[in-house]
Order: sequence, then C-alpha cells, then structure tokens
Amino acid sequence: MMGRLWHRAYLSTSPETRLRAQQQLFFLILAPASVIFAMFRPHVLQVEFFWIGTGSLLLASAGAYGAVRGPRLRWAQCCLPLLDLMALGFTRASTLPEGATLSFVAFFPALWLVIELHRVGMLLAALGTIGAITVPSVLLAENPLDPLTMLRNLVLPLVVVVVSQVVVDLYQRLAASKERVEQESARHVTARDEARRSARLLTAVGDSLNVGVLVMDTDGNDLMWNRAQRVIHELVSPPTNTDRTEAGHLVFAEDGSTPLPTALRPAYRAVHGESFDDQIIMVGPPGPEQRALSVSARKVHDDRGIPEGSVVVFYDVTDLRAMVRARDEFIATVSHELRTPLTSIMGYIDLAIEEVGPIDGEAEEPLADYLAVVERNAEQMLILVEDLLVEQQARAGRLVLHRRQVRLSDLASVAVRSIGPQASAQQITVVDRTGPTSPVLADHSRIGQVLDNLLANAVKYTQPGGRVDVRTHETDTTVEFCVSDNGRGLTADDVARIFTPFFRSTARGTRTSGLGLGLAVAKSIIDAHGGTISVDSTLGEGTTFRVSLPRPTAGALE
Repeated sequence: MMGRLWHRAYLSTSPETRLRAQQQLFFLILAPASVIFAMFRPHVLQVEFFWIGTGSLLLASAGAYGAVRGPRLRWAQCCLPLLDLMALGFTRASTLPEGATLSFVAFFPALWLVIELHRVGMLLAALGTIGAITVPSVLLAENPLDPLTMLRNLVLPLVVVVVSQVVVDLYQRLAASKERVEQESARHVTARDEARRSARLLTAVGDSLNVGVLVMDTDGNDLMWNRAQRVIHELVSPPTNTDRTEAGHLVFAEDGSTPLPTALRPAYRAVHGESFDDQIIMVGPPGPEQRALSVSARKVHDDRGIPEGSVVVFYDVTDLRAMVRARDEFIATVSHELRTPLTSIMGYIDLAIEEVGPIDGEAEEPLADYLAVVERNAEQMLILVEDLLVEQQARAGRLVLHRRQVRLSDLASVAVRSIGPQASAQQITVVDRTGPTSPVLADHSRIGQVLDNLLANAVKYTQPGGRVDVRTHETDTTVEFCVSDNGRGLTADDVARIFTPFFRSTARGTRTSGLGLGLAVAKSIIDAHGGTISVDSTLGEGTTFRVSLPRPTAGALE
C-alpha cells in the first residue's frame, strides 16, 4: 500500500493525484504519531498547541480533496504543504522533548514544495522548516541565544535546503531527458510516417505489376507480397485446402500433375539461399484453371553483406506456353503429315511384295527387286524426316529438353544392352567399362538417343571380329561418355566435317547405309545441353567419340 501511495505521490503525471497522495502520506505519518502521544502522554491533550496542530492537519487533508484544476490547485500546491509544516510545528512543540523526533517528518512537505514549485518551493520549504522547527525550538530553549543551540536548530533547515537543491537538479535533468526523449520520439514519428509513406508507394507499385512478388526473411516468413502474388497464392492454397503449409501447397512439375517435392519448390530454394532464374512450375489444382509460372529468385543482403531475406518473382507464362504448345502441335502435325504418307507407302509396298511371286520363275523377279528398292528408300525417307525435324528444331532454338537428374552411367548401360544383339550378329565385341557417375541435369530421352546413335555407328563401321569400348569419366566440372572402336577410322578432313548435316565419310566404305544426319542431330542435342561432343580418329586404327556434359552445382540438384 505504501509503495503505491509513494508512487502516486511523486511519480504520477496527474497534479491532483500527486497532491492528494502527498497529503495522505503526510497524514499517515503524523496522525498515528499524534494518537500515540495522546495515549501515552495524556497531558498533551491539555496543551493548546496540540489541538492547533491536529486541526491544521485535518484542515490540510480536507483541503487536498477540495482542490480542483486551475488557480485553486496551484494555491493548494503552495498552501497545503505550508499548512502541514505548521501542523507539524505545533504538534512537535506540544510534545517536546519526545516530539523532537518528529522534526524529520518536515522532509515530506518540504519535498512536496520542491517537486511542485522547484526553486520557489525550495525557498518556501526552507522558510517553512525554520518557522515550524527552528523558531519554536529556539524560543523554548533555556538559553535561546546560545550559539550551539542556534546551530543545532539550524541543521535541519540547512539539510532541507541541500536536499531540495539536489531534488531540483534531478528534476531539471529529468526534464532535459524528457525533452530529449520527446524530440527523439518526434523524430521516430517522422521516420515512421515516412516509412509508412514509402510502404504505401511500394505497395502501389507492387500492385500495379502483373507479376507476383514475394519478399521473405531468412526464416521463410512472408514480409511483403503484391496483388498478383495474392491471386497466385489463392491458386496455390485455396480455401478448400486443409494443409496450409508449404508441403500442402498445390505446386506441380511441368506436367501439371506430379507434385513438386518441397526441396525443389521456389520458396524453399530461395529461403535456403539459392538464386535462380526461370524455374517452370504449375500451380493450382489440375484442370483448366491451372497456371504455369516462371519463377526467379534473388538473395537480399544488408550493408555488411549478411543475407537478410529473398525476393521471389512469379511470372505467369500460361499464355506463352499455350503459344509454344500451338507451335509444337504445328510441328507435330507437319511431322505426322509427312510420316503418314510414307508409312502408308511402306505398308502398300509390303503388300505388293507379298503379292508378287515367281509366276513363271522369271517374269516377276525384276518387279520384286523394284519394290525392295522402293521400300528401302521409303524407310530412309522416314528416318530423314524425323532427323530433319529434330535438326530444324535445334537450329531454331526450339528443341525442347525435359531436364531432370540422370546418370550417364545408367544411360550407357541401357545403350550397351540395346546394341548387344546387333553387335553379336556382326561378331563384334562390346565392352562395358562404365562406372557409376554423378547425376547431371539432362533430357533422358535425347541423351539416350545420342548414346544409341554413337554405339550404332561404332558397330556399323567396325569389321566383324572387331571391338567397341564404352567408358564413362568424371572431372571436377564435367561428366563424360566415350565410345571407341578399332574400325577403319577417319581422315583429318572427315574429322573436320563429321558433324555437318548429310556428310558421310568415304573412308568408312559403302557397305552400310545412312543419310549423314545422325551425328549432326547428336551434336545439336549435346549443344542444347550446354555440353560438347568431339571425335578423335586415326585412319586404319579406329575412332573415339567423346560426349561431355557439365556437372550442375550442388544447389541446382536440390
């Protein structure tokens, strides 16, 4: 209780609360003391000064509750402490010599005056203490003019003056500190208003963009997003979705149906420090409302270079993908329209060959030969059409690569098994020297096509009894696949032109067929992967083809 009263008396911001609490505090000290003196020193009840002191105390206490805001409050702050000092002086004088201990109670009204009136209050406190304590003590002394008596009775007013000066200085310092705090607070308010204005402008700019923008801190908490991103988020996490975490978001791979693992999702990658461009994802439930997004992310650093978040940008490429799909469908249609007549021709040629028979043993043989030639050339034309489509797509930069993690060693093993029957039929030994390789990001089908082509060429251009070696190798930056044979080899001119479309080496003989597009297509595929394909050959000794694909960074495989 006393603690709360003390707090209200000296720390409250309300003048009325301080005035009443200070009066209550003084009353709770002096009134019990007066009651004790009346109980144990009954003769004080016969002293007029005692009743004057008691009346003054009660009058001051009543006045504390009658004071209101305005001039009356100001007068009360001045008069009530002086009235308390008068009550203390009369009570003390009526109870001497025991009442001398009440002198220290003068500090309470003195501090009251100093706190409320500062330097004026310090003067009033000194005068009031002299009037309430010093003057009565000197007048009631046996030898009032004794220097020691006067000095002893002046100590308390001097202490009050010193303490009052300390209190005034403290209050001045507090006032200066308060002013500095208020100025700093005003600066903070100004900075806050400016920050809010900048935030409003930034929000307006963000909402005007047609791309989704998401800003996250290093813990993955969303700090800011724009209107377009809110639309995307509604697709990713619709109201019907029960799992609101990242793992439950409707994010799929490019096929639109395979859920994308959490570790491969853009937000997860960005939070874990990755910067990347053009990651294609599908968002929303599979169906016509599903959207395709191209996502890029960048890390954000503070002035010291320490990461403090990430910015992820989502660009809706649904319409662009539709255009690409329409283009691909056109190419597929053209390819189909080219292949269909060829397939029909080949079918009817087979029927014609079956119908042709040796009627008289001689007349039909030339016709069968003619049909065999037509069939062979139709097959070559079909291969030519397919290779031409791939080559033209690569030249136009439209070769579609479905990259994923693959191991060249696995693809090599499949290619070796596939070529085995053909090699055995030609009495050629294929030696598999492949070992496990690190994964690369590549198109499984296209790289398999390249490896199949290289092995088929090696078997095709190696004499019976020959040998084909298949090896894999790794460096710090690449993963390599090598096919070596001990066939006829190539000339230097052939090596320089080997990847040119429709080129066929004359050094390899004429026992095999081909149109010279296989290696050109292989180079286009490898180039599209950012890799290299090279050839080393010595005429009469053999040839080695080497395919090198770049090893991805550790972050690219996460």
